[in-house]
Amino acid sequence: MECRITSEFENRLRGGADSRALGRATASAWSGIVENLQPVIGVRGVESLARRCMFLAASQHPWLGEVRGPEGSTILAGPLAAAFEQQTPQEAAAGGAFLLNTLNELLASLVGASLTARLLQPVWNDFLCGTETQGGTA
Repeated sequence: MECRITSEFENRLRGGADSRALGRATASAWSGIVENLQPVIGVRGVESLARRCMFLAASQHPWLGEVRGPEGSTILAGPLAAAFEQQTPQEAAAGGAFLLNTLNELLASLVGASLTARLLQPVWNDFLCGTETQGGTA
């Protein structure tokens, strides 16, 4: 999946996507991931996964380590999308790819690749087809 996510960001960048569009796409995928995982691992589980993911992503993209919503939440897509808007399109694409790939890999290390694929397949289908939901930045 890593190659497909990275390629999608590269394609969007080549297609002229700006930082805002890349942020909306990433935030939409993030929202879909949260929505799909909460029934399985709960809000606290998703929050823990998101915090770890942000921590790891910040090692390569420090601005991702500063993304926080109300009360320090890392699972809200709005603050995530806003952080992308402050980056160059190239940095937004690189950060988005790294963040989503990190989350996918981290989840796979915890629950296995097969379950991760089943849980996140609807999210990746939408992301790879460019059909993000309008509610992804809320």
